[in-house]
Amino acid sequence: MKLIVKCPNCNTENKAPHTMDNRIDYAMKYGDNFSVKCVSCGETTTYHVDEIRAVDYSFSELLINKLLIFGVVYVATLVLGIYLVGAMGGIVISFVVILLAFFLAKRNDTSKNLTFNRHKLKRRMANVNLRK
Repeated sequence: MKLIVKCPNCNTENKAPHTMDNRIDYAMKYGDNFSVKCVSCGETTTYHVDEIRAVDYSFSELLINKLLIFGVVYVATLVLGIYLVGAMGGIVISFVVILLAFFLAKRNDTSKNLTFNRHKLKRRMANVNLRK
């Protein structure tokens, strides 16, 4: 999951300075407001945590971030496939398993983004005690 904020001057997407799974944890650890210098125009802007937006990684970013995991899965299925069904079967099985692992990782990333973008701090009522 990639966290971004948009520059109000030039609408460039800039990476948020920290990464968390939800806004509440982000605000608790780093505060409600933070500053980011735009990579395009160089203007420093202060943002509220609710202005962060989670977006999906591109294909290449996801591949680079999960390269070690995909590599281990590929080698394990290739060796196991060659041992069980032969060389050609091992290659086909490992390719199918890698595609399945990639699509599952992409789906998991998308669901995390939806959860992050759905919950904002402004709507939350913290420490409200209605009982007397």
